[in-house]
Amino acid sequence: MLGIGRNGLKKIGSRRMFSTVVVKTVPHLFYFEASSPTAPVSAPPANESKKGISKNKSVQSTSIEQIRLQKKYEEDLQNNKTNTLHEVIETIEWRGAVYSQTLEKIVGLLENSNDLSDFSDRQLSVILSAFGSKCETVSKQIKLRYFEKAFESLQAKSPNMGLLSHNAILEVMLANNSQTNAIEELNKFEEIGLEPDSTSFALICEIYAKQGNSKAITDIIQHMKENGVAVEEDHIVQLVYSLAKGGNDGQAERVADSFASKMNIVRLRCAAAQAIIQREKYKPGHGGFEVSEILRGIPATAKLLKNENNVFVIDLLIELIEAGQLEAFKLLSPYLSLSEDGQHLGEHHKNSSVVARARCIMSEGKLNEAIALYSVANKAFANEYFCRELRQKMEENLKNVNNDNFDPYLKTLVLAENRGIIKCANQFLLTTISNIETPAFLKIFSYIKNSGQLREILTHNGHVKRPLARKLSHKMISSYSSLEQAEILGDIASVCFTSSNEETVQDIISYYPIIFKLCGKDVKLAINALKSISDYYVKREFATAIVHQILKTFNEDHVALDKISSFLESDNVENLNAIRLQPLLTKFLLKNENVDEKLRIQIVARILAYDFPKENIRVSKRFCGRNVARFLANEMISEERAYRIVAILENESRVSLTSEEIKEAKEILNANPKKAELIEKLKKSQTMTRWRASSVEELLKEIENFKQDTKLEVLNALRNVIVEKAMAERIDDCNFLVEILEKSKEWKEHGKMSSQLAFSLRKLENLTLLRALSSNNDVLADRIWVMRSGHLLADVTLAYASRLFLNGQIERADEVCEDLRLSSQPIRPNTLEKMGRRLKDVDSSKMGNLADYLKKQFNLSAKNSRRIVAQVKLEILNKMIQSGDLASALKMAVGETKESGRAFGQVPLMIAAIQQNDRKLLEDVHVMVRTAHNQEMANINLAYSLLVADHVEQAKQLVERQNLAAEDNVLQYFVTLSSAHHNANVLKNLFLVFNGRASTLQLNNLLEILTRMMWKNGDLDGLREIEAEIEQSSFPLQHKLRKFFEDLTTFSTLAKDEIREILRISNTDFMHGFTRYKQLREFNDTPDWGVVRMSSIAYSNGYRKTAEEILKQQFEEVGGAQIQVRHKNITEEQISSAIERVCRNSTISEAFNFFETLKKYKYCTNRDVYLNLLVKKSLESANSWNDTVKLLQSTIRDDKRGKNMKMCVLQLLKAAREREETVEGMYSS
Repeated sequence: MLGIGRNGLKKIGSRRMFSTVVVKTVPHLFYFEASSPTAPVSAPPANESKKGISKNKSVQSTSIEQIRLQKKYEEDLQNNKTNTLHEVIETIEWRGAVYSQTLEKIVGLLENSNDLSDFSDRQLSVILSAFGSKCETVSKQIKLRYFEKAFESLQAKSPNMGLLSHNAILEVMLANNSQTNAIEELNKFEEIGLEPDSTSFALICEIYAKQGNSKAITDIIQHMKENGVAVEEDHIVQLVYSLAKGGNDGQAERVADSFASKMNIVRLRCAAAQAIIQREKYKPGHGGFEVSEILRGIPATAKLLKNENNVFVIDLLIELIEAGQLEAFKLLSPYLSLSEDGQHLGEHHKNSSVVARARCIMSEGKLNEAIALYSVANKAFANEYFCRELRQKMEENLKNVNNDNFDPYLKTLVLAENRGIIKCANQFLLTTISNIETPAFLKIFSYIKNSGQLREILTHNGHVKRPLARKLSHKMISSYSSLEQAEILGDIASVCFTSSNEETVQDIISYYPIIFKLCGKDVKLAINALKSISDYYVKREFATAIVHQILKTFNEDHVALDKISSFLESDNVENLNAIRLQPLLTKFLLKNENVDEKLRIQIVARILAYDFPKENIRVSKRFCGRNVARFLANEMISEERAYRIVAILENESRVSLTSEEIKEAKEILNANPKKAELIEKLKKSQTMTRWRASSVEELLKEIENFKQDTKLEVLNALRNVIVEKAMAERIDDCNFLVEILEKSKEWKEHGKMSSQLAFSLRKLENLTLLRALSSNNDVLADRIWVMRSGHLLADVTLAYASRLFLNGQIERADEVCEDLRLSSQPIRPNTLEKMGRRLKDVDSSKMGNLADYLKKQFNLSAKNSRRIVAQVKLEILNKMIQSGDLASALKMAVGETKESGRAFGQVPLMIAAIQQNDRKLLEDVHVMVRTAHNQEMANINLAYSLLVADHVEQAKQLVERQNLAAEDNVLQYFVTLSSAHHNANVLKNLFLVFNGRASTLQLNNLLEILTRMMWKNGDLDGLREIEAEIEQSSFPLQHKLRKFFEDLTTFSTLAKDEIREILRISNTDFMHGFTRYKQLREFNDTPDWGVVRMSSIAYSNGYRKTAEEILKQQFEEVGGAQIQVRHKNITEEQISSAIERVCRNSTISEAFNFFETLKKYKYCTNRDVYLNLLVKKSLESANSWNDTVKLLQSTIRDDKRGKNMKMCVLQLLKAAREREETVEGMYSS
């Protein structure tokens, strides 16, 4: 190759000092771009030829008659309407277009013709030529298939196939790259009795040229000279081609230049260039530079840019693009006649052939090459059929694209976009995957999302949102990873909540229930999904959807309050569209329940606050203040609730209104001046900000320095800040609080106080009086009572009256009680219990007198009056039990029981007796209850005490043996006790034991409290256990609970599936598996069995500290030292499997150490089944009998509780007998 190897490009460039060519490198591709292209000057060629490079046809201009014939037959041929072969011959002969329908029609006509003898050799050659280079829209394989059928018919039916027909056959085979042999073809001429002519020899030379056999071509040319056959340009073209094909580029150029005076130098040099392309086509990036060098050698006088000559360069362009050099147009543009913009071929070029060839390449599956070739055609020849077929093929290909071959597909798509065939590649991808199934769906969607074009595409293509969201939801449901689920859920939100020109607000709201259902009607997955959403508006709409649906289902979901609190407390929630929530917020706030009212007000205030953007987010908050005002303007919202809402909003840093917004809000609230006054607190001027950042002492000094003409509004605002900061910062300094109250008297004298200040002072009075009473500071309490501005709260007033009575100040106590009666505040049972707890240090005998006094004052029932004393006496009893003085505690309980006629303190005494194995005490308490009530009541109390002491099986046996049934008041009492101590485990066992033995209504109430408590604790395994019991016993659930269990999220199942996958990975790649395990624990509750198994894998891989950390982390999260082994959700088989894994992969001593670690963190105890396994593995590991006994001794040495070790001892005895060793040492140990 004259020194041109793989690195030959650099050598030629440096040798010839080709400074106008810039070499550019892209992945897997070299191409050349002329930095300052200088096309050769047009000049008449020395000799113009009418032959193609490798096609033996003339290049002529299209005449008017030819165009007429083409239009005449084009439609008929495309629609397959031609009726005779003569019509087909006429169209082909006059260079009409040849389509696939033409070939199909020819084959059909030939097969249906009985005799072809009336067709001349020339006519047959015309028919055969249709299967060659004249048909540019059909692939070579298809043309060969049609040709074989046509040739078979011609052989059988036509006796007139002469030299022209055989030349045409040979030309078709060469044009379609069919395997041919020059000797065999010459023999065929000889057998038929035909003498090859100049055209025949040219075709034989082409066979040798493709083989690079220049010697054979030289021999043929010599033979022609000897036999008087003229040597023409067609023969020299093949000689030049063969030399270049063989790597002799320089010799090929010299041969071409030597015939420049007699033949078309453009055609000869292009033949050499074509040979180089074919030679280097299997080497990506090679050949382009050599081609440009060949073309650069064409003299300016050759008129390269003339259409008759430029077609040869176009053929080179096609060949280069087919060889994979997609930037060939840039390389050859200096040698092409271009359009005005320089980006396409000239309008008078063979553009139709280029488009036809592009369609042919596309039919072969070479989309990149087809796109590159089609894009060079002049815009006037734009072919909608090509673009439509390209899109169809790309859609079909997309169905088979996976994560591995997506990048090559994307490269094709981007090429189509860059060449102007497809408007937007990402838009094509998104709209297509919404309608088809493809394995790479998630990867494609992720690519579009990361490109930043998702919002823009969805805005203008809203019709794809629902199908996209549906496909994403299917992917989410089929995923076992909670992290992947959260990410996909974020993608669904991005699709649904991206605003579209085709959707209204109601269309957006219609997505809310869909999103909430995908979250499992829970908030845990939603909180995690918020992390993956980056778009501010999508994030706000998604959070609004979750809150909207929780508020909408509030009456049907008994854990809705916990869900919405958990969601709003998450750092991932940044903003809400509160205007869409206001109707639901009003219903939520005005729910006819006093329970959790404070929490509901906090939730409403926080939702209103989230309507304001964060300080660091540049988003307009023009309507935020208006929204708050419209909500407060509702007549159903009382002034007190409005004040409490505004007080919370005032402490929210993001909530701040301008003067204009305050003015607009006041106009909305003009019907209620007090509410309008409240809204001013949200102005938050710089002065207010400074006040809130200052200490109470500094504010008191500042208010003393105020001038006399200071506006009353400013004074009241500062006073209110002082009162609020005093309650927040100096809550334990009772004297300081009293000083503030004394100052408030002065404030009242100097002007009218605002409603906010008056409300804050009343709150301060109640708080300060309670602090004084709790510290037994009667002097301060009296001062506070005198300074009060009005009626205090019922429980505070009652506590003060009780303290006065106990101090012997009966008359003053009467006055306080009268004040309470005048306030018309109800005295509820919980008020009395609360008061009793505040007086727990008072002598119980005095408490009895107090109960009688309050009973007379307020006409209390005997039951309610006992509530006051019961709290004090129960506190005394509990102190006795905690100190271990059980005898005194029993004596007190018996005495109180005899006095009241009702059992007192039986439950804590029974629990203490069970825990300390004090049978005598238990019997005495049982007798006490039985005497006061009956045998059944004593047994029910005993059963409950057994449940609290974690003796569930004994409690169940007792209930079944005695056939006990719990009355409503008894079960309610047990539920109240358990819920007060937040003991979900006792409540769960209470349901399991008394299911079917108590009223359905009370059991439903129990389940409502239990499920709410379990949901808060994230105890999904416990909920599953309850659900299984409900299904097994067909327990009739209330509507709320039935919905709760129906909507119970599948997170526990998903977590189990994911932990199994992680454990499988950890067996082969522990660090990879451990990384995924930590990610799983970040968002999910991990089952105990998964923790133990993960720890055993870590231990087996030599990560001792990691193994212990895994157990310790779970131990601390589920209760630490308070948890019991019996609470663990793990079976004996799972513990044994973990121990066996360590035995199998480590030493037996390591297995014993692992067992000790399990015991340390309360995953198991010294049970016989585990010790037997360890002993067995120790003996199997070639340990001596004595070593095994020592290991066992070290394991059970500190265990003070006696254990049944039958299997373990039997194993040792059997081993001793087999090894003929004595067992005296074992008995002594």
